[in-house]
Amino acid sequence: CAADIEPFSIDFTGVTASDNAVLVCGYYENGLNELRQSLRSGLSAAGLKPEERYETFSAHATVARIPECLSDPAEFLKRVPDDRAFGRMRVDSVSLVFHNWYDSVKITMAEFPLKTDARQASLTTD
Repeated sequence: CAADIEPFSIDFTGVTASDNAVLVCGYYENGLNELRQSLRSGLSAAGLKPEERYETFSAHATVARIPECLSDPAEFLKRVPDDRAFGRMRVDSVSLVFHNWYDSVKITMAEFPLKTDARQASLTTD
């Protein structure tokens, strides 16, 4: 359950590419792993075993989609600084979102806050 997981941060540093996208690399605190494990367990318990080619252990932000596959992603990356820091993102809630591949259709179906400090919760409800 998201309410049992502490908020966490993701630091975005460096760039990588696949054959059709440019990605900013994300380095995160343990909360993201806890959230993923909780989701996998909950889905499996509900009879909805996630189909994963491999267990995800990274974070990223897709910053560009390339309509034609890159013939040589490594050559493309030589032109992009690989150590640039893009900033830090604090995650204190997660959203269940339906969207298509190009993100031209996006519907937020639910928002789930992460664990809140009891003192902080009392400040926001007073």
